[in-house]
Amino acid sequence: MSDFVFSSDVSQGESLAPDLRRVYTPTDRPVKCFEGPWGTLAVFHDSICGCSVYEDSAIIVVLCGAPVVPADLHSHSPQPINHPDRAFAAWKAYLANELMNVRGPFCLLQIDKSVSRITVVTDHLSFIPVYVNSRAGRLVLSTHPDIAAHTAGHRGLLRLDPVAITDFIIHHHVVAPHTLFQDLFQLPPGTLTSWHMGKQISQTSYWRPLEVDQFRSIRDAGAAVREHFLDYIHKSCSGAPEIGVLLSGGEDSRLTLACLPDECAKHAFTITDTMNREARAARKVANAYGAKWHFQERDLDYYPKQFRAAIALVGFQNEANQVHALRFAQTAKLATFPIVAGGLYSDTFLKGYFVKRKDLRLGNFNLHSSALPEENVYKFDSSHYESIFRQEILSEVFRRRTAHLRLVQELRPLTAQEWSRLWPITHHRDVVGYQGNRRLFRTFEPFMDSALIKISAGTPQQWKLNRALFRAAFCESFSRSRFILHAGEGHFPAFGVGFNFLAVPAVQFSRAVKRRVLGLAEFAQGPWPRFDLVFKSAAMQTIVKEEEAKFDLIRSTLSDEVTTYEKFVDHPALSYSQRFLAVQMIELAGSSHHAGLSQ
Repeated sequence: MSDFVFSSDVSQGESLAPDLRRVYTPTDRPVKCFEGPWGTLAVFHDSICGCSVYEDSAIIVVLCGAPVVPADLHSHSPQPINHPDRAFAAWKAYLANELMNVRGPFCLLQIDKSVSRITVVTDHLSFIPVYVNSRAGRLVLSTHPDIAAHTAGHRGLLRLDPVAITDFIIHHHVVAPHTLFQDLFQLPPGTLTSWHMGKQISQTSYWRPLEVDQFRSIRDAGAAVREHFLDYIHKSCSGAPEIGVLLSGGEDSRLTLACLPDECAKHAFTITDTMNREARAARKVANAYGAKWHFQERDLDYYPKQFRAAIALVGFQNEANQVHALRFAQTAKLATFPIVAGGLYSDTFLKGYFVKRKDLRLGNFNLHSSALPEENVYKFDSSHYESIFRQEILSEVFRRRTAHLRLVQELRPLTAQEWSRLWPITHHRDVVGYQGNRRLFRTFEPFMDSALIKISAGTPQQWKLNRALFRAAFCESFSRSRFILHAGEGHFPAFGVGFNFLAVPAVQFSRAVKRRVLGLAEFAQGPWPRFDLVFKSAAMQTIVKEEEAKFDLIRSTLSDEVTTYEKFVDHPALSYSQRFLAVQMIELAGSSHHAGLSQ
């Protein structure tokens, strides 16, 4: 499930494996290498979360991810998650025009040895993105952006893109298809792209999120969601003797736990700053569903201590602080489980997380949301950042993001603002957590099923709001935990707005009293820490100080008002999460991946 790197330059054969191992420090995971007139290829091929590889005299096929392929769709005994024939089964799905029905995150690389044709297939939303550099008849492909950039720079390093660096600090991601490196691009989602002799010869789309309503009623849509969700879990998890679950105090990972096969042993893992409200709710949920609960307390040094290792794991292109499980995965030994499940993206696909709305709120609980008409322009308040970044760079950030929004508007004229955050999914911050997890253990996220993505694309926005679609699908699944509160919003997931309208005020009043009496206001009660305190911690400030010497390397992107390092990383216009990103970009500027900033 992890990474590969390909180069059409045969002379790079000896360097690809060391380049690939740069992701994991230290690592003893096996790397499988291939070489021929078509080029050279290195693939992580371990039993923990490596790629599936098929080779015969004519082709090589590499599959990243563990999707349910069409051959499994009507099977009651699906292949194990790391079965060696998975790659060939996925390739057969391509040959049979069945890519639409491949379910779950994946990417596929196929090499036709006889004609030196290279083909890459990306999944519906590019949960596992593929990066490409093609110039002067030379082709580089990789699932890791830094490895792609380093390999592409074998005969002349790539230059950093100051617009992308600015975009990343402001928005927490780089707008596709751009990357932090010039001449390195992300392949579009849901496509098949082919090259011959280093030159692209075709690119076709097998799925796009078209704006077409698929269901007559929310009841029909909910039934379809439930059917596909349970089927996807069954086909992915059946036969596993034990399954780990990354369990929060909310409702999405709780639902995943509730729907896992009864016959498997379940272990629930929770990490928070203290034994707070989030952890206590997770413990109750684990007990309700018969799972053994494992808890780890996270201190202020947790993220600083893994900061550089997290960057190496997911690449500078991704926000290091979204890699939540790097150290936790080691102490909890998550790699020993055949599957570790989670609850990512339920909010995004089933609850309208990015839908423009008007909310009627009662404290943290939302009583009712109404979808509002989207505006057809990209809004960006550049004046907020003019004292930090150069105006010409901010203007180009605006142009790139407007261009992407216009591209999505061609597919979804009425809901482009929402889907510009989802297509590709690399525009969503939470995907970085998945990018880290898939390289550490055998992660399984049932809400990433492409069947659910297609339902989400074909469902009116208003149906997703107020948890209406979610409840239509899953209200019965919470029977064993119906009276366990959602740790964050304070509602009961098994019940609708009517019941919670009466319950939530009492819950919030009780919490307010506890905060006042017990003095809990300064402690994080949710799953994440207070990142302002993390940034100010001694461990993080040590890293900040170490990066000061590299400040001049990024100076050309900044306005004339930012004359010192301190004025940049402590600028009041930057949130604390953006200050982490500023430090991350300075770390990039001082790395060996590139030839400096373009002017």
